[in-house]
Amino acid sequence: MAEACADLDVPFVLAGAGSTGPRAPKGTVGLGYVDVADLPSLYAAASVVAYSSVYEGFGLPPIEAMACGGAVVASAVGALPEVVGDGASLVHRHHVSAWVDAMRPLLADEGQATALRLSALSATRRLSWGKTARETLDAYRTAGIDL
Repeated sequence: MAEACADLDVPFVLAGAGSTGPRAPKGTVGLGYVDVADLPSLYAAASVVAYSSVYEGFGLPPIEAMACGGAVVASAVGALPEVVGDGASLVHRHHVSAWVDAMRPLLADEGQATALRLSALSATRRLSWGKTARETLDAYRTAGIDL
C-alpha cells in the first residue's frame, strides 16, 4: 500500500498498532493509537480509505469507513465483496498496480469519489446489528440448534 501511495504521490497514513516505530512501512505517516471517537472524522477526512487484506471474515473496518462517508477501496477477498456491495471499489489482484488503478480515479475525480461515498452510505443502511442478530438466530434454527 505504501508503494501504491508513493506512485500516486499521496501520503500513506496509518493508524493503530504498528503505524509508528521501526516496523512501520517506509514513507508512512503513523498516527499511533486513535481513539474510537475520532475514527469517524478520520475516515471521512481521508481522500481514500484503502483496506488491503489477503484474508477477511466479515470486514468491519471497511463498513465503518463507508458509514462515515469514506471512499473505500478494499481487497476482493472473503466476505468483503458481498458485505460492501457497490459501496466500495474492489481490488481483485494484490499487486501495487491494481491498487493504483483502483485509487487513482477517486483521487483524480471528485465526482467519482462523491458518487462512491454516496453509494457507500446507501450500502451501509442495509446493515444493522439487529438484522445480524435475526439472521444469526435464523441460521441456528435452520441448523436445528434450539436456543
